[in-house]
Amino acid sequence: MKKTSFKSPNAKYWTPEDIQALKDAVMYTDLFVIALRIIDRMPQKNLTQICGPITTGGKGSKEANIKEFNKAIRFFISKGENIFDQMPFQDAMERLSKDVEGYDERILEHFYLPLFRSGKIKKFKFLPDWESSKGASWENEQLTTLNYNITYLLPNWHKTA
Repeated sequence: MKKTSFKSPNAKYWTPEDIQALKDAVMYTDLFVIALRIIDRMPQKNLTQICGPITTGGKGSKEANIKEFNKAIRFFISKGENIFDQMPFQDAMERLSKDVEGYDERILEHFYLPLFRSGKIKKFKFLPDWESSKGASWENEQLTTLNYNITYLLPNWHKTA
């Protein structure tokens, strides 16, 4: 696999072609296809995704929420967990939703739901205050319906995990 200069704890699973496809994506389903390619290169045992507030709720701003996400992803990877990092998709998601006023639910229906239905990710960890987020609440509802293993992190999760 070719090396990339991509900034992600899981950069080793990305190729230059994936990065270009991310830049060229015109639909959320394009992002889903890229995510599946990344996931297929990752170890499959106990593949986990962090869930929580990004654009609504949580720490009160998108920047603070993304910082918390990145902290959790790096923390759990450092503990030896196999974490799918969805943060590299955020810029493309913002670009695709720029013409939508308010929250763009297509992100949920055309990226996250197919990802959940794929069955490739086995466990999900929800950051504290996930209930304040429209997207994270929707994710929790879908994952519960799909009968997935869900862990709800406590407020000081990084000190107790």
